[in-house]
Amino acid sequence: MRILLSVLFALVWLSGTAANAGAPLEVGEVPPDMVGYDQDGNELRLSNYKGQVVIVTFWATWCPPCLQELPILEGMQRQVPEGQLKVIAVNFKQRRQTYARAVKYMEDYQLTFSYDKGNKAVRAYGVKSLPHMFMITKEGRIGRIHLGYGEGMIPKLVDEVNELLRWKRIEMPQAE
Repeated sequence: MRILLSVLFALVWLSGTAANAGAPLEVGEVPPDMVGYDQDGNELRLSNYKGQVVIVTFWATWCPPCLQELPILEGMQRQVPEGQLKVIAVNFKQRRQTYARAVKYMEDYQLTFSYDKGNKAVRAYGVKSLPHMFMITKEGRIGRIHLGYGEGMIPKLVDEVNELLRWKRIEMPQAE
């Protein structure tokens, strides 16, 4: 019960703060290329995924909706043939140690986890609150932006990814 109340409080709080966040990026724009560094310290760039739908989602260990979203995005990515959909989960303003522990906990995930050294991607994308997601089209432009969404939004997100993929429908994954 305590966890459920915490999640509900976070959803209400995030939806209220997200409305005031005001991302400078807009649908149709080319997003910033650099989205942080992988676990080996290599730069992660969107330009490496041209021709794929890319979901760039910003998350943190203290964000319950973010932690619910990651397994769902993982399930979506697993349903799509390799080279069609890439999910990049960018850690939001956390210390490297905290990020590393969280990624180790999710080591079975096929998502690409990104550490945003110096919060450069956070600033470039205008992220001020969580959850915050950018769906990038195969052509490399922002197709959708979502701020402060909750669990009820997941079916719509799945539909939007299907629309961007323009191929057979994927099923809505179930959170674990």
